[in-house]
Amino acid sequence: MAQLAPIATLIGTGASLYGTVRQGQAQAAQSRAQAAQEAANLAARQQQITAQQEADARERADRLERTLAS
Repeated sequence: MAQLAPIATLIGTGASLYGTVRQGQAQAAQSRAQAAQEAANLAARQQQITAQQEADARERADRLERTLAS
């Protein structure tokens, strides 16, 4: 029985270490997914800004053209 105690301790330590490593991997994966989502959101926002700027520029050009034509 005395010989089983160190083995049980090693098994418990190994299981604890495995759980800790798996938890770290899961957190890292979640962080990567969150960073990817934030990058996608930023890209979408940049596209929206570009589209708005282009629309504003077209509107200014149209207004200028109408002003010069009158």
